[in-house]
Amino acid sequence: RSPKKIGLSCTDDFAQTSLTMAVLDHSPITSSPNVLGGALVFTGTRVPVQTLLDYLNDGFTLTQFLEFFPSVPRSDAEEFLRILENKPE
Repeated sequence: RSPKKIGLSCTDDFAQTSLTMAVLDHSPITSSPNVLGGALVFTGTRVPVQTLLDYLNDGFTLTQFLEFFPSVPRSDAEEFLRILENKPE
């Protein structure tokens, strides 16, 4: 089975709006001007959420991503992907 292509970057209008709204509530992601110039990162890390999207788009699995970035909790990565999957068509 081939991996599902996400085909979304954090520069997409929906992603920015949805992820900004998600940050206002308890969220697995955050943004601060003091961390990577305000890029969206997984809470408590310096790992940009765009990195997860890039890895998935390149054919890596979520498990492989988490092995490369052990500071990202699986639950945070899964919640972030749920946010993206629930975007309106």
